[in-house]
Amino acid sequence: ALEPYPNVCNGHSDENCARKWLQRVNEIMIRNNNRLANVNFKYATNINGNNLRELIKMKKKSAILSWKMHLKAKKFRLKFFKSPWVKRSLEMLKKSSRIFDSSTTLRLIDIRFQIENIYNTATPCFKGCQPPGEPGIIEIFNRVKDYDDLAGYWVAWRNATGSRIRNLFIERMNLENQKATDSGFHDSAEFKLATDFQETNFSQKLRNHFDNIFSLYKELHGYVRHCLHKYYPNRFNKSGPIPAHIVGSPWSESWHNVFSILKKCHKNIHEYDLRKEIDENIGKLTVHEMFKLSESFYSSLGMHNMTDEFWKRSITKKLKHKIMDCHPYSDSFENGVDFRIKMCTVKDLKDLTSIFHEMGHIQYFMAYRNLSVWFRESANSGFAELFGDVMGLAFRTPAYLRKIGLLSTNINNLRNSEINYLLTSALDNIVFIPFAISIEEYVNSVYNGSVGNNEMNKIYWDIVRKNQGIVPPVERTENYFDAGAKYHVAIGFAYTRHLFSYLFQYNIFEAMCNLSGYKGPLHQCHFFNSKEVGAKTLEMMKLGNTRNWRKTMKILTGTTSLNSDSLLTFYHPLYEWLKKKNKELNVKTGW
Repeated sequence: ALEPYPNVCNGHSDENCARKWLQRVNEIMIRNNNRLANVNFKYATNINGNNLRELIKMKKKSAILSWKMHLKAKKFRLKFFKSPWVKRSLEMLKKSSRIFDSSTTLRLIDIRFQIENIYNTATPCFKGCQPPGEPGIIEIFNRVKDYDDLAGYWVAWRNATGSRIRNLFIERMNLENQKATDSGFHDSAEFKLATDFQETNFSQKLRNHFDNIFSLYKELHGYVRHCLHKYYPNRFNKSGPIPAHIVGSPWSESWHNVFSILKKCHKNIHEYDLRKEIDENIGKLTVHEMFKLSESFYSSLGMHNMTDEFWKRSITKKLKHKIMDCHPYSDSFENGVDFRIKMCTVKDLKDLTSIFHEMGHIQYFMAYRNLSVWFRESANSGFAELFGDVMGLAFRTPAYLRKIGLLSTNINNLRNSEINYLLTSALDNIVFIPFAISIEEYVNSVYNGSVGNNEMNKIYWDIVRKNQGIVPPVERTENYFDAGAKYHVAIGFAYTRHLFSYLFQYNIFEAMCNLSGYKGPLHQCHFFNSKEVGAKTLEMMKLGNTRNWRKTMKILTGTTSLNSDSLLTFYHPLYEWLKKKNKELNVKTGW
């Protein structure tokens, strides 16, 4: 059971009273958050009715307790206080929720877990039924190349997820919007953005940065489409959008699986499949060795080693005979030593990158573990994703991969080696950006009411076509909810954080390269063993959410400004090559 609400004192103009109350709240929240994290982990690694009921019960108690603390925090009169810690702490507790309606909040918790249960137990059926959850459908899209079979699996996943989630999504949206408008916001999407990034028009700012890199994406899209059209002749318009099911992913957010098709398209260019060799070498490792590789990278920077509790309690493989939420996830159990990762690891570069990413979250948790619990957050949600993504970018450089034995060949001695490396990277990292902005634009449009419930699927595909140049392989109607076939949309997890990270990780990467003393092309940089990079990163992480994110970022970058120019610098050789190659092939970019 959760500990009860503390009632230490009632002097709302007395700073000592406020300090005493905050200290007591901190102690209670740490213990309660630990209990909640344990129940959540138990459910995520063994999805069944009993564990779900226990988690929902705990979540509801936690929501009521948080609201009581919020009400108490509002009573304190900050104008009489001098301590920055006391004032900032009370502000953090006050902003968590402005309006609490018991039935609304508790119903939202029920909906969240109903959706999670549908998603995690989803069983797509085409040519037989597949194992439940994401791993099975991902494996199919990694392996299958037949055009019609892929379309069948693509539809089956959406039948098993989005279509079943649609009505719950609409109910959740209406309830969240009701809470947001009661709190003075137009809608819930606006509320989440304003409280997270603390700036007006932040979505438009992200859109402007996307527009800055759109020319690079269009060149990449045109080249990939040309090769896919050669592989699947007469199946789609060679100058139009690409069918969603043939880019190697159930969601079109990553195209790395089409490299084998690009290789067949131009053997003299893509003579060496960098990713294939890396995946083969990763396949020789144990899952534990994959995690130790990640730890060694962070420790080389002078950052934290994982704790004994981490190695004992993390779940790194799919458990037999249990239904698991296999989406990679990291968590702090709030006691300073218990940090865990949960994932159903596949031995390939994609999951090794996920390990680096999730361990980046753990580094953040460990860095701010001594702060009061309400400051134990990243500077904004994008920062939470950013550092793991940056480390993933750094470890995937060919020089570092050779150093750790995952790449035996010196690709600098091969023709077009630089292009193949950058192309491999872009098929993940550049492709993801228009996908993320499509999700961001769609969710905002649905929540702000500019898209009605009777056109949710149509507008989704209009947005995807506009931003990604992707279309569904078969006709879709309003009976479907294809956006809900993606985990984050289904559970209501804001995608702004991922868009922020993928746009600006190169900003941070360049700053780290400069700190390490590296001189040379940005895409060849890695900073293994750079204690300077580790020290600055920890200095920033230790602040948690105690100050504005732009001021926090300045510690590492020297500026409060964001730009997407570092991304363009990183991929500049690829961009120039794509423009030249598309011109030679008479490829018309755009759709």
